[in-house]
Amino acid sequence: MINEKKLKRIFLDYSCNIKMYESQLKKSKSMYDSMKKAGTLFRGENNIDMISFEAGISSIMKNISDAQNEITRYIDAIEQPYKGIIYEKYVLLKSFDEIASTFSYSVQRIYQLHKKGLELLLRHINTL
Repeated sequence: MINEKKLKRIFLDYSCNIKMYESQLKKSKSMYDSMKKAGTLFRGENNIDMISFEAGISSIMKNISDAQNEITRYIDAIEQPYKGIIYEKYVLLKSFDEIASTFSYSVQRIYQLHKKGLELLLRHINTL
């Protein structure tokens, strides 16, 4: 049986993975752009490196998508506005302040709805 603390930990782990993959993707794209600008992108041995490099970027993008899809699979079981708040927090990685602005609620209300959303998710998950 999953409790609220464990569910938050699971979602935070996914969120951290998404952040890490997005950081890796940003660094990889920056390195790609630098090599392209320097004209070393398709020279000799760099051409082979670029094939591996592009495969690495594709792998990172797949990891981001997989993590987002896994969270979304759980979130889809609950109704709005809980679904939107949980999605923005753990998939889009927004702060509670940003979510409050998006939903035009106070931050305190977002905290309440977030807590209720987690409770609804727990109820759903524990009945599977």
